[in-house]
Amino acid sequence: MRKPDGSAARIDPAVKGRDYSAAIDLFECVIVDVAIDDASTLTITFNNGDVLSAPKDGNYESWSYVDDVGGRVICLPSGGLAIWSALE
Repeated sequence: MRKPDGSAARIDPAVKGRDYSAAIDLFECVIVDVAIDDASTLTITFNNGDVLSAPKDGNYESWSYVDDVGGRVICLPSGGLAIWSALE
């Protein structure tokens, strides 16, 4: 995660004992932009200027998105996207 002042925090749920306060600060923020690049990295920008990035993982589905009507996007292991519309 990147802060507006240029500082960064790594948020890794697999690492016990990490400080997750940077992520907790986002709970009351509003998402102002979402992007997925060619490398399958999900980038979310918040109204306070924080930017959260979730890159692909070589072994796991690193991120997923589900909309309110059942559409779904999943980042596959090693990259690439699986996309389902609400009609499928």
